[in-house]
Amino acid sequence: MPFMPNLLCRLMQARSFHYGWVIVANGFFLEMVVMGAALYSYSVFVMPFSRAFGVGTFEAMLGLTALNIAVAVLSPLAGHLISRGSPKRYMIFGISMLGAGFLLVGVSESMWWVCAMYASFIGLGYALVAPIAASALITNWFDELRGRALSIAAMGTSFGGLIIPPFVAFTIVQYDWRVAFMLLAGLFFLVSLPLVLAMVVDRPGDAGLRPYGMRQLPGSEDDSLSTGDDTVPSLSMLLKNLLFWRLGISLGIGFAVFMAVTANIVPYATTLGFTEAQGAMFLAGITACALLGKVVFALVTDRIGIRNTFLCALLLNILAMLMLLGLPYFYTLFIAVVCVGLSSGGLLVSWPGFIALHFGKQALAKVMGASAPLVNGCMMLFPPFAGKVFDVSGDYRPAFAAFLFLLLVGVLLTLGLNRPARTVLLGPR
Repeated sequence: MPFMPNLLCRLMQARSFHYGWVIVANGFFLEMVVMGAALYSYSVFVMPFSRAFGVGTFEAMLGLTALNIAVAVLSPLAGHLISRGSPKRYMIFGISMLGAGFLLVGVSESMWWVCAMYASFIGLGYALVAPIAASALITNWFDELRGRALSIAAMGTSFGGLIIPPFVAFTIVQYDWRVAFMLLAGLFFLVSLPLVLAMVVDRPGDAGLRPYGMRQLPGSEDDSLSTGDDTVPSLSMLLKNLLFWRLGISLGIGFAVFMAVTANIVPYATTLGFTEAQGAMFLAGITACALLGKVVFALVTDRIGIRNTFLCALLLNILAMLMLLGLPYFYTLFIAVVCVGLSSGGLLVSWPGFIALHFGKQALAKVMGASAPLVNGCMMLFPPFAGKVFDVSGDYRPAFAAFLFLLLVGVLLTLGLNRPARTVLLGPR
């Protein structure tokens, strides 16, 4: 193992500070940078792309579509590689791909080149780094307080949305959009890459340490995770497993409803008589409540359990749909915004948490990657579905009613998911 991470582990342990929290901080930073640069900042580049390449808004948005498709397609491969090898090694490769992708977008001369870079370099880097590898690392390092650790790392996504886009917008105003891409590339090559090289250790055993909360070293007779955690299922086993489909579909519904409301809240607010500026305030409210939700679920997840955490997230979205289907008052829309924002905290921790509970730590990356097409597919379908319903009927409420029904289906799919079930992979196939 490299000298620097080994030395840091020893120093932290000598001061009674578990090194797992350094891994959490690293995950927080990477999720902030990757999500902020690749996802949240894209809307800031839409108008510069439109002006630079002489394309419409629709064409300028295709890069984001290309990214979402690439992540959905590449995540199963990324999960398989990470589960079989070193998460740190693939993080390093993914960060390098992201840095190279942003550099190449910065020198692009056409919109198709931008789309190609988002679909290849940036898409692969995104799939390899966050959230799959970051979640796999944290799960390796925590036996207790795993839900809290995952929630803290997930806060990075909200901070990425709060910090990176304003930085990009300022750079575009002061300099140029190409300069902004160069600076984002530097953020990966000059900051993220050295941090991973210096700080990340794949597993506690690599440094002679225990996962947080584990009283026996892995491999000992009393190791409570020794049974089932070494089983990494094949893709064919997963596709035949009912539990895998229940998890993927229910999580996909939860994430997709959150994305659909976030994407349509401004136009929906304007149909109720609010101004676009007021609609933007509702959108900002979702972002703020999303951050608050991650804090709340970081505190309660380990007490109430993963299944109840996810159930709370679904119930918050159900309450939001009821408010959106109700009378068009400010307070009903406000309650809906708060509920949708808070739900994201439970959703983000439930995805890796459920997988670690039911399939084991070693299988987390592969199962998370394999379920990504289900989750991302729902996230890509629900927002345009709501927009299409409005275009046809002039009303968003039929879409909200459909989302309410699907959320109830998601609740039913979670029944019985509160018990560890690592033996499911060894059962009937």
